[in-house]
Amino acid sequence: MKNLAIILFLSAFTSISAQSLDTNRYDSNNKKTGFWIEEDRYRVEAYYLNGKLHGLYKSYYRNTQTLATFGHFTNGSPTGIWYYFHENSSLIAVLKQVKVNTEHTYQGDGGNMIMPRYTSFLTEYHPNGQVKGEGQIIYDDFEIDFIKIGIWKCYTNKGVVIVCKD
Repeated sequence: MKNLAIILFLSAFTSISAQSLDTNRYDSNNKKTGFWIEEDRYRVEAYYLNGKLHGLYKSYYRNTQTLATFGHFTNGSPTGIWYYFHENSSLIAVLKQVKVNTEHTYQGDGGNMIMPRYTSFLTEYHPNGQVKGEGQIIYDDFEIDFIKIGIWKCYTNKGVVIVCKD
């Protein structure tokens, strides 16, 4: 929880300091560079280098302006630890060990085998802050859907193991 408090503090601090930056710039090759603020499904504050996401990344819920996602990119790929929050600011999930997926596939709607771009270790949380589940996932977009793979541990909201999925 101490780390979470630090993240929320830094998030607020960087949002305030980011407002004074020169934003949404292109370099001489017409590629995004520096600090950008973009509005879509979420309000996104992110850094770019050579047209790729590179550095701190934060997204906010548009209705409440509360933090939705906090993480880091390196050369266009998510790296490090990622934090996901509910609109009420409670922790939804933590994503660790982000790697390029080179082995796990699943069968798509048309019967084709699909190999998502990333694999990670995900820890999900109950609204009371207790771990809800943990295991490996595969996915393409770090803010959208994922597929659980391998062995998963699931817990009650009191922390008792209830299910292991393979």
